[in-house]
Amino acid sequence: MKLKLFFLLSVLLSEGLFGDLISEIKQIENKPIILLKFPNYNFFEMPKIKVKAKKAIKPHFKVLAIFDNSVFINGKWYKVGDVVYGFRIVKIYDNRIVVKRDGKFYVVRLKVE
Repeated sequence: MKLKLFFLLSVLLSEGLFGDLISEIKQIENKPIILLKFPNYNFFEMPKIKVKAKKAIKPHFKVLAIFDNSVFINGKWYKVGDVVYGFRIVKIYDNRIVVKRDGKFYVVRLKVE
């Protein structure tokens, strides 16, 4: 079977059916080879990205009173779960509260004058 296939291909090539293809291949062989140079880069290493860190915004409000699981902040009463200036109240203690914003926890103490 291989012999028949080889014979058939040799006949086709000799008759010029693939003559154009062979001439194109010879033209490509005669052209100079251009080597591309790539920068020295490690493709397996993660690229270093510079990211500016956001400044942590600390609570700027004042806790004026705490009474019965409620807190008095800037003239208004709040409970656990309420949001004050973007900070969610997580826990209310006797002398301080814990608030959360952007995954960070802050403690705001009762202002005593």
